[in-house]
Amino acid sequence: LAIHETPKILATEKEFKILKSLTKMLQYYNCLDEDSAYKEELIRNTFSVILYNYAAIFKRMYPELNVKFSRKQDLALRFWNVLEEHVKSERSVQFYAAALCVTSGHLSKVLKSVTGKSTSQIIDEAVIIEARLLLENPTLSIAQISDELQFNKPSFFGKFFKKQLGISPSEYRIENRK
Repeated sequence: LAIHETPKILATEKEFKILKSLTKMLQYYNCLDEDSAYKEELIRNTFSVILYNYAAIFKRMYPELNVKFSRKQDLALRFWNVLEEHVKSERSVQFYAAALCVTSGHLSKVLKSVTGKSTSQIIDEAVIIEARLLLENPTLSIAQISDELQFNKPSFFGKFFKKQLGISPSEYRIENRK
């Protein structure tokens, strides 16, 4: 969101290896069976460790940096936090606007000016990211994924997915087998 003001980072070889290992660990946890003990906690905490590693690299490179966000950027960041928490269960602009105590129109206007995308586009992209991650887990059926993402029917999920990516969830899964 503040890409023009934020400097880039350069990880050392050791830092890169650590980040690569953590990313592989996150991928492993994401592919665990749904009934695996503490799956969500493992994912959430591993992701936090990754973020803290990036933050440490950033702090090492720019110890005096103090990034300030505009009110619009702050609203956009708060939107992303709410979206991250509810992406599997909510797809309506009205829900996110209400959660942020703003009107749908205001939220849409702010997000369009900050990101260049509509609120609906951002929500759809987040749902697709989540769907793609779930599709990488071969133990989950497409019907289970559809259910987890709160689609009324697997066919609605399939149509949504195909509209966004141009291929069906089944085709995506076949193309992305490891």
